[in-house]
Amino acid sequence: MNDILSNLIILAVLLVIGGGIFLVFRKRKTELDKRLDQAAREHGWKLRRIKEPLEWGVHISHPDWRLEAISRSSGQEPGPGSSNVSMHTLWQAQKPGSTVMLGPRLAGGGLDEHILRPLVQALSGEDLVDVNIHNPELQARYMLRAVDPASGEALLNPFLESALLDWKKTPPLIRRDSTGITMEIKGERLKTPEDLLMFIRIGEALLLPQ
Repeated sequence: MNDILSNLIILAVLLVIGGGIFLVFRKRKTELDKRLDQAAREHGWKLRRIKEPLEWGVHISHPDWRLEAISRSSGQEPGPGSSNVSMHTLWQAQKPGSTVMLGPRLAGGGLDEHILRPLVQALSGEDLVDVNIHNPELQARYMLRAVDPASGEALLNPFLESALLDWKKTPPLIRRDSTGITMEIKGERLKTPEDLLMFIRIGEALLLPQ
């Protein structure tokens, strides 16, 4: 009888703890939603929430650009040590130009190894060359490549450099080509208004006149 009573007490405690955790997370999500709604109103964004069984996140649009921060599930059981959910944050704008890529400088090849090789193949032999970044701090963290070095240098401006240096989360990959400009972080979905505002600040700096 004592064992049954003890088990019931343990079960009750676990239910209380679980319910408390659920309420805390729900409260945080409600507060986050309110803050994001407020940010959308203040900045003139059109905000749409995605709540599908296999996809969730937000779409934000503006006359000059659009952004999506999305998580997607494959709908299949993940294997040991793996996940069936992929995430990304993508900002896009219709401002085409000659091909330029700005991405994180990583150990072991970084932009060259992981991005440049498949890009060159996709561009049917279009050759990208290294472009010097005159800001030493930015040069230490990012690599710039372009078909035309002058257009690569022109992509940078003080507002963009400042926004990139202020960004402390996963560095984005920025690409401009004949279809427009994209800026993406793979493997991460930005959620807070503060992070989204800073990410959008980088994007809007890319649209400044050259």
